[in-house]
Amino acid sequence: MFEIELYLEANPSTGEVFLSPLDVMLSHWDVVEPDLLFVAGDQPDILTEKNIQGPPALVVEVLSKSTRKRDAQVKRRLFELTAEDGDVLTTPLLPGCQIDLRELFRGSP
Repeated sequence: MFEIELYLEANPSTGEVFLSPLDVMLSHWDVVEPDLLFVAGDQPDILTEKNIQGPPALVVEVLSKSTRKRDAQVKRRLFELTAEDGDVLTTPLLPGCQIDLRELFRGSP
């Protein structure tokens, strides 16, 4: 997610990116650990020293053979995760930031 880091360097007030391991407390029972998450600049109240208390503005989950079932079923329902081959990732949270998923996943099995 190098593109997101570059974007945030140019626009630091937009928010902050975190990498796992970092727990996200969606509820008392739903605790997840996304591979990458973005906390928007208007969400500083969800940041704690130990974890993230509430849904971050954006999460990215990297699918692997060992975690594919859990990621595609359980986490997808919690995150509303989508990633189709050939798509471009955009979000109004990072205006002008576009990530070509073909490039991102090039060389992945």
